[in-house]
Amino acid sequence: MSSEDRFDQRDDSDERFSLSRRPFMSGLAGLGAAGVAGIAGAQEDGYYGTLVSDLTEMGLPEPSFVYADNESDTWDAYQFGGTEEFANVSGLDVEDRPFGHASRVEIPEETDNDYDVNLRADVSDSAAAEGDVLLGVAYLRAPEGEAEVNYHARYAAEYSNEVASDSQPTFGSEWERYYFPIEYGTGADAGDWWTEFWLAYGTQTVDVGGLALLDYSDTDVAVGDLPSGAASQAEAGGGDDSGGSNEGPDAWPEVEDAYYSSLIDELDGMDLGPGEFVYADNPADTLSTYTLGGTTEAAERSSLDVSDADVPFDEAARLDVTEEVENNYSVNFLGTVADRAVQSGDVLLGVAYLRTPDEESAQVTYKASETDNVAQNYVTKGAPSVGSEWERYYFPVEFGVDGEPGDWWTEIWLGAKVQTVDVGGLALIDFGGNDDVGDLPVWEESPADDWEEQADQRIEENRTSELTVSAVDESGDPIEGADVSVSMVEHEFRFGTMVNAPHLVENTEEGDPYREHRKELFNTGVLENYHKWAFWERGQDSADAAVDWMEDQDWYVRGHVALWASIDSAAVPDDVVDAMGWDDDAGEVVPSEADSEYVRTETTAHVEDIIGYYGDRIDEWEVINELTHVPGFVRAIHGDDVNPVEAPVLDEWFGTAREAGPDGQPLGINDYNTLVGPYSGTRDQYETQIQYVRDTDAGLDFAGVQSHFSQSSALLPSEVMQGLDRYADDDVRLRITEFDMSDDTWPEADKADFFYQFLKTVYSHPAVDQFLVWGINDELHWRDDAVFFSAGWEEKPALDRYRDLVFDQWWTEESGTTGADGQFAATGHHGEYEVTVSTDDAETTATATLSAGGDSVEVQVGGDGGSATATDTDDGTNGTDTATDSGTDGTDTATDAGMGGTGTATDDGAGGAGTDADTTSGDGPGLGVLTALTGLAGAGALSRFRGDGDDSEA
Repeated sequence: MSSEDRFDQRDDSDERFSLSRRPFMSGLAGLGAAGVAGIAGAQEDGYYGTLVSDLTEMGLPEPSFVYADNESDTWDAYQFGGTEEFANVSGLDVEDRPFGHASRVEIPEETDNDYDVNLRADVSDSAAAEGDVLLGVAYLRAPEGEAEVNYHARYAAEYSNEVASDSQPTFGSEWERYYFPIEYGTGADAGDWWTEFWLAYGTQTVDVGGLALLDYSDTDVAVGDLPSGAASQAEAGGGDDSGGSNEGPDAWPEVEDAYYSSLIDELDGMDLGPGEFVYADNPADTLSTYTLGGTTEAAERSSLDVSDADVPFDEAARLDVTEEVENNYSVNFLGTVADRAVQSGDVLLGVAYLRTPDEESAQVTYKASETDNVAQNYVTKGAPSVGSEWERYYFPVEFGVDGEPGDWWTEIWLGAKVQTVDVGGLALIDFGGNDDVGDLPVWEESPADDWEEQADQRIEENRTSELTVSAVDESGDPIEGADVSVSMVEHEFRFGTMVNAPHLVENTEEGDPYREHRKELFNTGVLENYHKWAFWERGQDSADAAVDWMEDQDWYVRGHVALWASIDSAAVPDDVVDAMGWDDDAGEVVPSEADSEYVRTETTAHVEDIIGYYGDRIDEWEVINELTHVPGFVRAIHGDDVNPVEAPVLDEWFGTAREAGPDGQPLGINDYNTLVGPYSGTRDQYETQIQYVRDTDAGLDFAGVQSHFSQSSALLPSEVMQGLDRYADDDVRLRITEFDMSDDTWPEADKADFFYQFLKTVYSHPAVDQFLVWGINDELHWRDDAVFFSAGWEEKPALDRYRDLVFDQWWTEESGTTGADGQFAATGHHGEYEVTVSTDDAETTATATLSAGGDSVEVQVGGDGGSATATDTDDGTNGTDTATDSGTDGTDTATDAGMGGTGTATDDGAGGAGTDADTTSGDGPGLGVLTALTGLAGAGALSRFRGDGDDSEA
């Protein structure tokens, strides 16, 4: 597929698919039904009518159809691939069959790959959602006696097979209908998902016909309720039961072990179950199933005497990690399930007692996986911090795929650091479909009792300073007893969000919630996709219009991103893809096939082009994105002889960026798994990249820390501080660039609690300058689970927490009177301020910029009613501001040359016809004197968020 095709697929979609791929997240909110064709047309198609009738006789409700409501149009949607080189295809006469369309595929010789010959149909006009349940149908025959195919349901973001069971049937010489149950593990936009048959299983002949794809997503049907495999053997609910059982046991087992009996009593008392024990019916035999794996020379296992411990089990293991390893999973404690299958949708509960004898807490991850999906963790929350006392941990599990006996397991990752972990009381309980995973108990870990007190103390030290107001009369003498109000207008800290340029420009106008909520909540913006190379080249008008809009809001604008080598996400132009030596099948760059000089020249030229084009309209730029995960440009230029994060071309790119942009423009990098998840190797590489670029001639100003959380990856405030401290020690500024909490098993109230802790913690850190949420509405979110609003703009609990922090706790409003020295002092959060000083006879308003170290403003009040001039000068950090006012009937003019730019305002006073004019310039988002306040700094925002007016939705 060319990069043009990739781009067009995404550009024609509704833009809910993020082009930054994230492997860690799970548990996503669904988009709704994927089906596009109703049942009425199917009733007119004889074959489809029979098919629906057969399925409803199994007790299934009526489905809708995905490709079309008739067989003919569905057949036309499928296209053969690889046949010109590897196979011969011919039509078949099937007048005597219940279906009307079929083909014969003859493969005369072996091919390198099973997919070299395929039959595929993309779903181009509807989206798939996480949790969507569908049923693929096909008639298959092997005229030469026996053949094999593999049926796949896939999406572009990841190439896992979403078919739940019996995806690879072997069939004989008679036509047979086959069912393929499907459950999508995440969402995909229209054009980004498909079904296909892999046909190249040796030299064989395959007859295929009667194709259909039925959608049960709008029904109560679970994937385990659908038939699977050959129709002659299949029944609703899985038929031959080859994949496991969603039904679950009918009763709790009777066990002799006292500990396991107590577990049953406790879980039964929670109205759970019944369930059954997976490994064994006692903890000792369960423990013996687990073995120490991975880099075993870096770890030791020994028996642990627990006879004197207050625990309900008799045997435990001590696991010592004796040296640092590359990844958390490099040392693991793993138990394979050898005697039973698991089915997609099965709900289980892992149980373990854990402790550490170390002085510091131990870091572990509990994981449940299957052979073909080793990157997935089906545990909803699995990464506790283990203390010095024995504690029982519950780990809820919901499998998203089938697993045959011997192909699935649970494990505990131990390799986060050199540490000792004691393990006992292990159990794994299978509830099948008897319970929802959200009903199961889960381990709980609370932050330290004084976490908020510590955060507030850091905030006071790092985010607040003293603003001194001096009131003087027309002679310059101090005024005692003048009334002073100090009102915050805008935060210095950058609170922001991403903007989808085509949606903003083409689908919204002023008054639309998409625009209005952004204006009210934020002072910073970044484009989701349209500053990425190929998107910008093809959609520059949209990008420029979105930048215009952000400038109109006086926002600080981030450039994301000059270079990102993600070819699958259509971020790279076609000519550069070709020059990179990209292998579509392997999904990687082949350096020996690359034109390294062309890639070097074009990437460097693009850095110069895009940064130079915007100049000071973009306040800062990410020069390179996700280099640790997507090193394609570097590999094409340097091959595999250098570590990508220390590649010499980085010096060239950053040097070019520094020359192309205005003086002082911050330049940085950005990446994921740098704070979230058990990815110590990624963090090591990111720190190496920070240090390397920092030490180039161009230098490095900031590092972006993407923060895509799920419930299982939520961090304690202490862990957040540790992660940020690590990068701050390398003398760079930090940005939280992409925050969200996508996990449909995570209650919204609990998300809000975590959000509050996380935002307060990062705001308290002295090296962090920005916090950006990655989208605010579910319907337009890359994982369909945004932080603040559901699809209909209903508010989520986290929004209240955001307003409380940003517009209440951290929003300064102070008032008082001047002393004998004419001064009034207030402690405020750093930002822009409106300062008003009034006496019985006159009032003057000026602005001030409060930053680290404190600021002062001198305000001249009084006069004889004639015209007067007020001047406000500010050096941007610790300058002194002055203002004068003629009185009640005069004309005031104020000038501000601070961080907000230059502004002028004219006020004819209470007795005149007033006119205000505000102009801004400079590097920051301008804020003039007496500006009509909007956005995060806006009067409208203040009236809504401080209870002064109507709180209705825009």
